[in-house]
Amino acid sequence: MLPSTHHGHKEGGFLNNRSCSGRRASPRTIDYWAKTGFIAPSIADATGRGTERKYAFDDLVALRVARGLRQAGISMQALRLIVTGLRAKKGVRNPLAESRLIAVGSDVDLVNSRDAQGMR
Repeated sequence: MLPSTHHGHKEGGFLNNRSCSGRRASPRTIDYWAKTGFIAPSIADATGRGTERKYAFDDLVALRVARGLRQAGISMQALRLIVTGLRAKKGVRNPLAESRLIAVGSDVDLVNSRDAQGMR
């Protein structure tokens, strides 16, 4: 379900305080991922105290995928390697939103691709 204007959607983006927390990643985790550039907001970053980040829909998909992979036991180090590898190999801007990934044990596989292979 997409958030309405009253639930975080505003002027073509999703604000972090409501729409992202609904994805079950804690605000602290979302903040860490944004500050480290792991999943940064595409529309607008926070510009100081009291300002909010504005995420595109693809960013919310990436947050959800990252949360799911973390819950499946994939480490942050492995996720960062996957994202870096997919950006370099596939040339995608937002690998977690633009790729089909599946956790198999401690491995992450890229699926529905000619070169599907373990990424970890």
